[in-house]
Amino acid sequence: MTAEELVAQLDVRFQQLAVLQQEMGQPLDSRENEKNALVSDLIQLADQHVHTMTQHRDALNAQCEQIRTNIITYYRLLGEPVPSTTTIHVKQDTLQATADNWQTEETAIKQRYDAKLAIVQELYSQLKHHAVVLSDFANVNLMTDTEIDVSPSAMDQLKEEIRRCENEYLCRIDHLQECAKQLKQLWSLLGLGPQTEKEQLLQQLHPGLGGERKDWICRELLKGDALNHIMHKIAELEEMKQQREFRKHEIEGTLYPLWDKLGVDPEEYLAFLETSNGLSDADLEKYEMEKERLLRMKLERAEEFTLKVRDELHQLWDQLYFSTDERKQFKPAFTDEFNNHALKAHEDELARLQLLIEDRKYILEKVERHRTLMKEVEEFQATTNDPSRLLGRGNRDPGRLLREEKFRKRIAKELPKIKKELEGALREYQISTGTPFTVYGKPYIEIMQESEKSNKPKPTARAELMVEDDMPFDLSDMSPSRNSTRRAALARGDIFRTPQPIRVRDMGDSVLALREEWQRELSESSSSSILHRVRENNLKKRVVARASHRKALRRQRTGGAAVTVSSGSDENVAPFKAWHEPMVAPTKSSKRGTRRPEVLTRSDDELSLDLGVFDDGPELSDMSEDGFQ
Repeated sequence: MTAEELVAQLDVRFQQLAVLQQEMGQPLDSRENEKNALVSDLIQLADQHVHTMTQHRDALNAQCEQIRTNIITYYRLLGEPVPSTTTIHVKQDTLQATADNWQTEETAIKQRYDAKLAIVQELYSQLKHHAVVLSDFANVNLMTDTEIDVSPSAMDQLKEEIRRCENEYLCRIDHLQECAKQLKQLWSLLGLGPQTEKEQLLQQLHPGLGGERKDWICRELLKGDALNHIMHKIAELEEMKQQREFRKHEIEGTLYPLWDKLGVDPEEYLAFLETSNGLSDADLEKYEMEKERLLRMKLERAEEFTLKVRDELHQLWDQLYFSTDERKQFKPAFTDEFNNHALKAHEDELARLQLLIEDRKYILEKVERHRTLMKEVEEFQATTNDPSRLLGRGNRDPGRLLREEKFRKRIAKELPKIKKELEGALREYQISTGTPFTVYGKPYIEIMQESEKSNKPKPTARAELMVEDDMPFDLSDMSPSRNSTRRAALARGDIFRTPQPIRVRDMGDSVLALREEWQRELSESSSSSILHRVRENNLKKRVVARASHRKALRRQRTGGAAVTVSSGSDENVAPFKAWHEPMVAPTKSSKRGTRRPEVLTRSDDELSLDLGVFDDGPELSDMSEDGFQ
């Protein structure tokens, strides 16, 4: 109906209304009021209808906007961008057509979202299953209740978290099985058992268990702080084990010495150890009982053990060079009291002295070495002071001189070194302890000083003759066939009293004959020792020297010359004037038939031996060709 038609209809109706009012005889004012009221009602009805239609239009607009928002949200949750070809970018001629078109697209995208949502919810279910056991490990923040993300990245995160939880669950199961094994071993070793419900479940867990029963037990033992409780229990049992082991080792440390001291058969105590190798209360009780039994046996033999320890104390006192007063400081060793208290005091003193020996080990070794060397020197001096050791008849020792010289060289090398080290150690000991190191009650450094003074060599009668003012010759005029060490030693008086014959070369054919004889001996077999041949040569030269000496005395008596000869009590002291005077030996005739005298002087070999005699080995120069020129 058009507006003209509506107006025409309303005009007809108003005419009819006016006829009726006229026929009814209404006044004009009443007629006009009714007409205005009718018009007002018609306008109000039209306004209401317009308002209703406006609301309907707004609802369609809102519906379209919601559908558009839903479509965009689905694309976002699916992890996809909104395509440019989607219908939300295009509006139809009417709102209803647009809403219908967008509704169709929303349905399609929702179906795709629901398909992926089902997969994600399954992943949520698995993650929740692990979160029950691994509440402190699983990341439950990946799960949401609204707008669940079903994008590929979100699904990958869920799968990775589930995989991580599965690995952790398997690791905890392995750890749980190790804990179960360790806990069972501790229970068996300590003689204990499960006390709580969870510990009983843990006892049921063994490698042969499988299926749902094992999974249920593991899940129950992994829930909450059950695993922490198990580990805490293991720590308590380990501490108990250590305490019992310490106690057991402590008792064993007492048992072994007692078994050895009491002479218990090894098979007997090894059998005891085999039957009591655990850490239960019963095993420890057996150890305690065995200890008490051995202590009672030890008390019965306290006197025997005390005397045995005293013998060991005497040995340690000797090693420490204790004097009588120092030994008497330990009074229990000089009483007749024999009981556990006395035995314990002896054993403590023995342990103290053993530690003292260990602390003084270095200085004790040096003192012992020094005392040994000094004793060897005294014995050597006593031996070398006997002149008959080299001149005796019968069985002779061909290597004696060589051994004596080796001893001199060794003493000359070792004794100064050990003195120096020992003096430093003694001074360091006195500084550190405040008291000197004593040997049998006397400071050893004083003993060393006294020994050095007493062993200082005194000048011999021969040395005194050589340093007189009226000596008619100078040592520097002597033959330099030996090193100057001898002359210095001779002047100092450092002469070893090793008897040697004064070697004097005779004159005439005897010298030539003796040279030929010695050359023959040098060409003999090398089986005879060099030192033996030197000794034989010395004996032969002794015969020649005595004959020459007698001839010289006869010539001097005949010529009225004064001769001074020392007594035969000291073999190392030669006649003074005859010793330094040159001797003339005949030589072979020259072509003219004359004989030219050859002057023979005494070399340093004719002196008694000093400290440097054998510095380079035994003197063998007399056996060479040059020794007779």
